[in-house]
Amino acid sequence: SAPSSEESQILQDIFMDLRQDKINYEFVYIEDTKQEKTLLAHAQDKNIHGKLFGGYLMKQAYEIAWLTAYNHNGKELPNIYNINDVNFLIPVDIGSILKFVARVTSVVKNLVHVDVEVFRTVVGEKPFKVFNFACTFQFTSNSKSVLPKTYEDGMRFIAVSYTHLTLPTIYSVQISVVAVSLKKK
Repeated sequence: SAPSSEESQILQDIFMDLRQDKINYEFVYIEDTKQEKTLLAHAQDKNIHGKLFGGYLMKQAYEIAWLTAYNHNGKELPNIYNINDVNFLIPVDIGSILKFVARVTSVVKNLVHVDVEVFRTVVGEKPFKVFNFACTFQFTSNSKSVLPKTYEDGMRFIAVSYTHLTLPTIYSVQISVVAVSLKKK
């Protein structure tokens, strides 16, 4: 969706400050944090409907998100803070070629937010998005800030900075595993 007038002004200020070299802290452009991988959807990963199992997509997206956060921080291993979005857009056929694209889209002190987009690619056709995944990782030390260089990255930056990372302490998700015994007594 289109940015609000406040969000447009924020982007305008960022781009003008970048252009006039007024940024006085260390940062990395969002596009420079991009990591990609390509996978083939194998039959062993299909669900009961004969499509790619969603859990497999989530696992692969989480792994590239983790690696992207780790590469960005460069000093320590990331810990999952929360999973913000998991969106299955269309079912994925077995035999599909999938391209995973991950980017750090926002950093607030020691929290690093990573967006992953998954595209189905077909030779000779434009790739189309089949899955979105977003999560935030926590480090013990602060990470370099990220800033947009393009309008598209600016929209990613605004979407994350003013939704997921403004209230991280209130909405953190605690992940726990509960073991259940199914033994008969």
